[in-house]
Amino acid sequence: IGIWHQHESAPIKVRLEFSDERDIDYIRTNPVHHSQKRVDNGMPKHYAIQIVVYETPELIKLIQSYGSKVKVLSPDALAEKIKASAQRVVDLYNI
Repeated sequence: IGIWHQHESAPIKVRLEFSDERDIDYIRTNPVHHSQKRVDNGMPKHYAIQIVVYETPELIKLIQSYGSKVKVLSPDALAEKIKASAQRVVDLYNI
């Protein structure tokens, strides 16, 4: 994350929760961003992180690349964008 920079906006705190063991191991050893910190989410089998980044197409694509194995915990506006995008994919296959 870092190719895109939006000069007119401020970075946001993004909280993500990972549920797949392989992704969790990968995220622990290869942080998605230098600002990555683990946060307690009260779910021992899940791994939650916080990153401070700009909301960019690059961020959206990164989150989408994990599919159903990641959940955006905050901010709500970003979670809604990811949810709406996922719904559009589902709609493609509703014949």
